[in-house]
Amino acid sequence: MATALASVLVGSVGTAHAQLSMTPQPSAATITQFPPSSSRPTPAADPCATASPGRKAKPARWAPTKNPKKSVVPGQRRSDCAVIPKGFTKEQADKAEAMEAALLAESEGTGARPQAVSSAAADCQVYWPAPYEVCGAIRDKYNEIGGPNSFLLYPTSNELTNPDGHGKRSVFQNGPIYWSADSGAHPVVNHFFAAWQRNGWEAGPLGYPTSDEIVNPDNIGRRQYFQGGTVYWRLNEAYYVTGAVRDKWGETGWEGGWLGYPTSDEVQLPDGQGRMNRFEHGVIYWSPDTGAHPVTSSVLDQWSRAGFEASAYGYPTADPITHPAGIQEQQFQQTASTVPA
Repeated sequence: MATALASVLVGSVGTAHAQLSMTPQPSAATITQFPPSSSRPTPAADPCATASPGRKAKPARWAPTKNPKKSVVPGQRRSDCAVIPKGFTKEQADKAEAMEAALLAESEGTGARPQAVSSAAADCQVYWPAPYEVCGAIRDKYNEIGGPNSFLLYPTSNELTNPDGHGKRSVFQNGPIYWSADSGAHPVVNHFFAAWQRNGWEAGPLGYPTSDEIVNPDNIGRRQYFQGGTVYWRLNEAYYVTGAVRDKWGETGWEGGWLGYPTSDEVQLPDGQGRMNRFEHGVIYWSPDTGAHPVTSSVLDQWSRAGFEASAYGYPTADPITHPAGIQEQQFQQTASTVPA
């Protein structure tokens, strides 16, 4: 028979319960701040025609090479007349221009635009001075967020096939864009990439990303959706929440509720059955027999001293209830205990 664990509830937690928000989490939606992929950037003015004698042009923003030259024309390559961005050599820049010219010639030969949506090899683009091809849906996403003018900066690889043999990725100076047929193309960077890497990339429990980063309602934290869960970040590390634990967290108000942001990934418990996540102001534990329930405040202190789910209490079987006079009660699988006020 389920019994109760009771304790004095600190006043701030009681207030948080009274102000609990049940607003649904916003749906996954990307934030687009740049022209769509169908709008090709205007080619840069010919730097050799506009640069002052003895000085190289330094455009404020990246643009495709105007009239790229496939063969070496001394003094007429873009690298001869324009400043090469840091991290690239003249040899790389000249190779990139030759690749631009080859792709342009191929697209003109087939009557297709260089950015036409197709599965052909011409469905690629080179971003001078990076001598790499960015192709298909990954190229479209890259252009959507601003190409080299975006936070990703320049490409550092050609398109790569992932270990599963199906997905693709391209690497950029500030992170990759991953693609799969089921999830589309999305960048994963910084703390989100670290959390994803920590959990095995696309082969781990999260699978592929299904959204770009999204700003949370507090305008501080961010989140990113994956096939197997959601990664949340707020001024620290990023952690993922999934399944029944994520659903229960949503019932408490997500990061705007009384539990706050997650402070751990989902953890498998020693019994091999249960799962848990830590949050700023408590934990959520789940087992197949009991479901998912938050534990917080002095009840959490009492339960932790006893040994959590391995103790005589077992797993929580209900959410906490706050009674008048600041007493918090919570049902567990086994015994009951009261913490003195």
